[in-house]
Amino acid sequence: MRECAGHCEEFGKRCCAIRWPWRTRPSQTLSVTTLQSISADDHDHLVLVADEIAEMVLACTLPKPRWTHEAHLLTCASLVRRQRPVGALRVLRQAIPRYNEATGVANTPTGGYHDTLTVFYVWAVNELLTQGCTITQVLHDPSVDRHAALRWWDRDTLFSVDAREHWVAPTLAVETDVGPAEPE
Repeated sequence: MRECAGHCEEFGKRCCAIRWPWRTRPSQTLSVTTLQSISADDHDHLVLVADEIAEMVLACTLPKPRWTHEAHLLTCASLVRRQRPVGALRVLRQAIPRYNEATGVANTPTGGYHDTLTVFYVWAVNELLTQGCTITQVLHDPSVDRHAALRWWDRDTLFSVDAREHWVAPTLAVETDVGPAEPE
């Protein structure tokens, strides 16, 4: 059994090679501070954590306070890594609304599941993984931060009912050759 680098101690467990420690400390959340303490050497461990979080989301057992931006990214990275972008998007389009309902979040025209953001983060995470980034590097990359989508869409379009209900193409030009799109 491999010892973790100590970042899991914050979650109440010294070694986390067997079981994700959230089960022992329900009040803890996965924070940016915790993620910053994870080194590249712990990449294999973080892959296991990402897979565990994804499985908890799919089973609707992840406690709602833990469904943070970082948990969204880890879930996305796990599914993109295991099922490629098309499969990950198909799963997330079903799993997130189901998870929201299971945790008391209504999927409405103004809240809950957001399809354009889901497509965007699947695209962005896949781009980073394809470039050879580790999950740790993905989590620290500005292209997937909380406000990254606003580099591609104006606020009114991104938070419109249409963008929430289905994929809407970017409205802002960004200096790259390829922008967000639904995977094919």
